[in-house]
Amino acid sequence: MSNRTCRERALAVRRRLARACRAAGLRVDHRSMTLSGDLRVVTVNAAPMDWHWPRSAIELRCVVEANGTFGPMQVFAAATREDPVQKFWDTPTLRNATLNLVEVETVLPAILEERSAVIRLMAAGRKPPFRLRWTWSIEF
Repeated sequence: MSNRTCRERALAVRRRLARACRAAGLRVDHRSMTLSGDLRVVTVNAAPMDWHWPRSAIELRCVVEANGTFGPMQVFAAATREDPVQKFWDTPTLRNATLNLVEVETVLPAILEERSAVIRLMAAGRKPPFRLRWTWSIEF
């Protein structure tokens, strides 16, 4: 596959991730495509509409191979309503969440719903880790 075709595939992945974020009610803060050797790393950062912090609450990442194929994408999320940088030591984050690109539009809303549930658990005084559909924990 040509470099141009691979780039076009990566751009299509980036558009689809951004579209899924907007469909889930998120504001897309940043989209990037980084060339790393023969790979293109596609990243989309998003946040709830009322998010006031410079660092996004949600990150979607997918690696597109030189031949245009891509595997599962990774989802990272901070379960806080406060600045995730300032609350780094206290904020549970989504761990080991991988999705296929075809399911991102249907599963991302479930991740956001679970993120809200973890925030409520923390507000009620519960301590992580939380093992719901996905694992949310504080790890370094």
